[in-house]
Amino acid sequence: ALVARGRRFTRAYAAAPETLPAHSSMMTGLYPAGHGIHENGRVLPAEPPLLAERLQQSGYRTAAFVSSFVLARRFGLGRGFGNYDDVERPERPARETTDRALEYLAAKADGPVFLWVHYFDAHAPYAPAEPFRTRYLKNPYLGEIAAVDEQLGRLVAAFQAGAPGPVAVVVVGDHGEGLGDHG
Repeated sequence: ALVARGRRFTRAYAAAPETLPAHSSMMTGLYPAGHGIHENGRVLPAEPPLLAERLQQSGYRTAAFVSSFVLARRFGLGRGFGNYDDVERPERPARETTDRALEYLAAKADGPVFLWVHYFDAHAPYAPAEPFRTRYLKNPYLGEIAAVDEQLGRLVAAFQAGAPGPVAVVVVGDHGEGLGDHG
């Protein structure tokens, strides 16, 4: 249903080919040369400010639910988030991340919310859960995408149901996973 109501940008490009630098760019508005993160496993400096910090200062409740160790709090993207739910293992399935985000949303509170939910499933090796494993036996990458899409649907439905005002949903890919490696 997001597609029917949304806009699709066909010329949007990731600022970096790895997860942490790409997300650092999304959260700072800067290219890697500006924020200093060029590869995973580095720590984002205390400056520049992050989107979550600015929104928190403007009265937003801020929460993040990330599915990959490469975005763990220790690498610096947790600044400005009142709740930063990360993982210490390589990755967490989208369903688990969505469940945790839904728990957060169920604890209703006043004011605007900035919620960042990060899914990591569509990364090699591709091993989607059922029913997507069977449904996409010949292309497990598409199975991973379908599984994430299902979780995104759950999240958006819950967010819209509990939101007292307008809801903006932004769905982005951080770097493209090799573009073309999935057929």
